[in-house]
Amino acid sequence: SELFSSTGDFIALAASLCWAIYVFTVKFKPTNLSFRSFAYSIFLIGTILIFPLYLVDVFYLDHTFELSMLNMSVIFCLGFGVSLIGMMSLNLSILKIGPNTSAMLFYLAPLFTAIMAVMILGEELQYFHLIGMLSILLGVNFPLISRFFAYKNRAYATVNKVNSESSNSG
Repeated sequence: SELFSSTGDFIALAASLCWAIYVFTVKFKPTNLSFRSFAYSIFLIGTILIFPLYLVDVFYLDHTFELSMLNMSVIFCLGFGVSLIGMMSLNLSILKIGPNTSAMLFYLAPLFTAIMAVMILGEELQYFHLIGMLSILLGVNFPLISRFFAYKNRAYATVNKVNSESSNSG
């Protein structure tokens, strides 16, 4: 089998690499730079880096871009909704709840992607999607589940200690 069975596989791998670089470098953000300015800088750099690829796509691969309401609405939703709001929400969540808790939200991305693929693209939901979604939800909630049982065990140990002390004193 080939390493990349389609161009989409290569693009997904490249996108994952770019995301890993972003996540690694976000901790080096200057403290005096606001999140809005930081997001703007990221979008500007991304636009500069992707523009030559767009030119190659249009002039060498002969792909054209149809200026239609559907295409413009998709670009608006992806550019404004997913990118701007998503990036600002991520950066604010890191600020408010910390990077460790915010990192748990990254694991939900494949779950939401699968749900949107079913809703928007009409993809068929398979049993392995459901197993994956269940695994993601269990994995994300595992720290909460383990804290619940740890708390329950501590409470049980405290009750036993109080009961044993009261029976020894009587």
